[in-house]
Amino acid sequence: METFSQSVMLLAVFLGSLVTATAQTRAADLNKLFGIPADGRLIVVDNDGNVHLEFKAESIFGFEESCDCAWAEGPDNKWGVIDAKGKWLVQPKFFSPEPYQTGRYRVTRHAGDKGMIYQFVDLRGEPVFGEYEQAYSFKEGLAAIRINGKWGFIDERGKLVIPAVYDNTSFFSEGLAYVAKGGDEMFIRPDGSTAFTFPSDTTSCPSGRMIVNGRTTFCDDDFKAGIVDDSGRIVLPPTYDKIEVFSEGLAPFEQDHAWGYLDLSGRPAIRAQFDEAQRFASGLAAVEINGKWGFIDKTGRLVIAAIYDSIRRPFSKGIAWVELDGRNVFINEAGDLKFTVEGGKVIKNR
Repeated sequence: METFSQSVMLLAVFLGSLVTATAQTRAADLNKLFGIPADGRLIVVDNDGNVHLEFKAESIFGFEESCDCAWAEGPDNKWGVIDAKGKWLVQPKFFSPEPYQTGRYRVTRHAGDKGMIYQFVDLRGEPVFGEYEQAYSFKEGLAAIRINGKWGFIDERGKLVIPAVYDNTSFFSEGLAYVAKGGDEMFIRPDGSTAFTFPSDTTSCPSGRMIVNGRTTFCDDDFKAGIVDDSGRIVLPPTYDKIEVFSEGLAPFEQDHAWGYLDLSGRPAIRAQFDEAQRFASGLAAVEINGKWGFIDKTGRLVIAAIYDSIRRPFSKGIAWVELDGRNVFINEAGDLKFTVEGGKVIKNR
């Protein structure tokens, strides 16, 4: 099952410096664009296939308006910060950065005898606070951190606001966070109080450690999946082989090797009929039929024919990136071909 990437990331690849750039293109504009890896370079284009920037690349996050800069990956999988002209503002020395809108970036780095540590830095690469055994990025103003083998949460000042007493955790979503302690699994509020625990003789499913659309999943001893709401009320008893995360009010589910979609009440909104099914984005979802991929709307109607070999990126900013006969193809929400990338060049559809 394909996982959904963070919407804030530009898909890309970064090895060195900027090859070309238009002086008029600023960070505010770059965040409206997206990146395409092509022959060791990143081509940054708009929805019509107009090229705005070209980088040699491994990967890069979206540019920050505050500084016209972005986290980029250099040699040896190390990350630093570059400006819009490709100059290194912070030399690559960190691993696995995760961005947050307040300028707190969770990174990892080697710290001698301490091994790999997790900390939060700013866009200058300067430590803001903390050295932790493990840490997640900030979500909804709180970040999960591990101290002496236990998990708790810090606020944006680095203050420990939920004690590190949990064996496992996730991040906050819609005001709740999953935690586990001593065999019990539950969701807690930002003040650390328990919102609800999972029903007895059940456990969280792989997709059940976050709240989306007021719902999460849980599994029984036979690994059948059901749904609970954000108060812990059982919406759907364990019934299906798999239930993925909700998106736009619908969740992919699997039954007897076929995929469909459930609504928020747990009823099949689109019957199980597809080989695979991805989450909805911009009102469309990618589905596989007889080894080929297309897109359906929320009624289950196939609105973009299942002719594609794979889905590289679902719809975002009005464009989906698909593969067809070995070519990188970019289509709009009507299924029209906008442009392709062949031989490291963008070719517009005339």
